[in-house]
Amino acid sequence: GISDEVVKRAPSFAQVLPTLLEISKGHVALAWDAKWSVGLVRAEMTRLSHPTSKALAVDLSSWAWQSEPPIASPWAWSFEATCKRWGVEIKREAHGMLADALACWPLWWAIVDRTQELMPREFEEMLKLQRHFQFRQAFETYADKFQQEN
Repeated sequence: GISDEVVKRAPSFAQVLPTLLEISKGHVALAWDAKWSVGLVRAEMTRLSHPTSKALAVDLSSWAWQSEPPIASPWAWSFEATCKRWGVEIKREAHGMLADALACWPLWWAIVDRTQELMPREFEEMLKLQRHFQFRQAFETYADKFQQEN
């Protein structure tokens, strides 16, 4: 895991932000649970009084959720479990987050390959469909949790 000891010599978010903005300019983020990741970056930018944008992000968790039959266990929807089901190796000789980031690209292409009939041709349409998936995923998750509690 990530501890204070691991990050004490790491640069601060303020120090890496200029590089992050430069390398991400004109690109679309690809992430597992992208809503959380993009939200975290926006929160840090706001904390630094830096203007934020409506950055576009492809959410792998939403597309994987939509592309597979329902799985009851919430642990089955972890990044690691999903990669395993889709045959994507996470190379753990790198830092955990770097290894996860490197596994996102092959996972995305595995999802695209399996879901070609769902995949819109226009990016904006894809994001609209993704928002629908995210809403459905959240609804089903909370409905299952509610049923288990009652």
